[in-house]
Amino acid sequence: MALVDAQYRFLYVDVGASGRQCDGSVFANCSLSRALENNTLNVPGTNVVAPFVVVADDAFPMKPYLLKPYANRLYDDINSRVFNYRLSRA
Repeated sequence: MALVDAQYRFLYVDVGASGRQCDGSVFANCSLSRALENNTLNVPGTNVVAPFVVVADDAFPMKPYLLKPYANRLYDDINSRVFNYRLSRA
């Protein structure tokens, strides 16, 4: 599990999980998840008006600080398709 900023600098790395675990399970059991839940993650440069978000994929749970793509069955409109495309580019 890793967290990088907009300049591709690593802010967090956890390599202690088994290779058989899915991404969502690794995230649920890592200190990054706990820090995000408790709002104790000290991310440099987050003293701006807009809050930071974490870009994730479908394996992650829905959280206020995570940006996930719309599920395939839900994006039948152009706005959802554009959002998913731009999120995948991030």
